Amino acid sequence: MLVGAALLFGALSVGYAWIVARHLRNDARETSRLLGQVFAGLNDPREGAAADALLTLADEVRRLGIPLAVTDTAVSPRSTMNRSMTRQANRRVVPGSPSWTAFTRR
Repeated sequence: MLVGAALLFGALSVGYAWIVARHLRNDARETSRLLGQVFAGLNDPREGAAADALLTLADEVRRLGIPLAVTDTAVSPRSTMNRSMTRQANRRVVPGSPSWTAFTRR
C-alpha cells in the first residue's frame, strides 16, 4: 500500500514537473521571439523602423495578454495594458481620476 502511494506520488510529481517545464519553455520561446523582433527593429537603418518595432511589440504584448505598466520619470504609473480593475478585462481607466489612483496603488 505504501509503495503504491509512493509510486503514484512520484508519477504525479514527474507529470507536474513536465507540464511546468513545457510552460517555461514556451514562455522563454515567446520572450526570445519578442526581444528578437525589437532588436531587429532597433538595428534596422530604415527611417521609422524602431517605431515600427515598438508598435509591433505593443500589438504582441496585447495579443499575449502580458500585463504592462508605463511610468514617468518619477515612477508614477501613467498607463497600463492587460490589467483589469475588476472582472472586466482591459477596462480603461482615466489617468488622474479617483479610480486611477486606487487602481495604480494596488
